[in-house]
Amino acid sequence: MMPDPGLQRKSDGTSPGRVVPGPLVGLAAQAGMERRGIATQLMAAAEAWAAARGLPFLTLETGAANQPARKLYAALGYQEEYIRLTKAITTREDHPATIQGGQHQSAT
Repeated sequence: MMPDPGLQRKSDGTSPGRVVPGPLVGLAAQAGMERRGIATQLMAAAEAWAAARGLPFLTLETGAANQPARKLYAALGYQEEYIRLTKAITTREDHPATIQGGQHQSAT
């Protein structure tokens, strides 16, 4: 985990947020600390960390329904590149049909 990027510490001495570098960057502001510019500062720290290591870009993921995060990232210059679609698959016992040998067959 990266040290916080010079964020003002809370009165109890803890940081209001953190950045976790790796294949993905985890970004979090503590509950009650939202909408104070913390995420913007954390993203700036992540970008500085990446630039110092010669990385050509940062890629991140967020939930499609997370509109506040998507608006923030767009305002910071991040562009949506693709959309991933997911569907929960029911188990054989829950589903009236199964796939066997590549052929769709009714369950008995």
